[in-house]
Amino acid sequence: MILLEYLKEFQGVIGVLLGIIFSLGINVITKNWGTVQPHVDYFKDKANERYLGPDPSGDGRSHTVGYDINSGILFENTSEVLRAIYDLKFVIHSESKDYEVEIEDAASLRSDQMFKYFDKVRHLNIGPKQMFYLKARANFNLEDIPYKTGDKVSISYNIANKKLRGKRTIELNNN
Repeated sequence: MILLEYLKEFQGVIGVLLGIIFSLGINVITKNWGTVQPHVDYFKDKANERYLGPDPSGDGRSHTVGYDINSGILFENTSEVLRAIYDLKFVIHSESKDYEVEIEDAASLRSDQMFKYFDKVRHLNIGPKQMFYLKARANFNLEDIPYKTGDKVSISYNIANKKLRGKRTIELNNN
């Protein structure tokens, strides 16, 4: 009985403290509520043709030896905390299996007299309530990846601290 009488004197203070703790808990939960939403702007695949000498049929035409894939993706962070995206890769779904190709940032073009260089995209940090536009590109040889125009292409990625959902994918071409 003495404890109840003692608590009655401080019920206002106890109520305020419980309210503050509850509000802080709800605030933390709602700040982490959002996620990263991708929006595909465009997708292009272009064959790289090179003259490799006359082929067995003797026609002497250029032959497709590889492909360039370009895409524009807008990543939108809808949460109120920084989100990190990592493990970005193009995934090419051919008839036999899926192939992963590293993504390069097409906006980071550097060149010298002979070659063009692009930075690899390993991860992205997107600030709270911000958007990031990625001009993604990749090129590969047909010897490594048997790609045909019309094969499905997607981008796979992970979001840090969102491991329950696993790897996410964005379909780039709607075939």
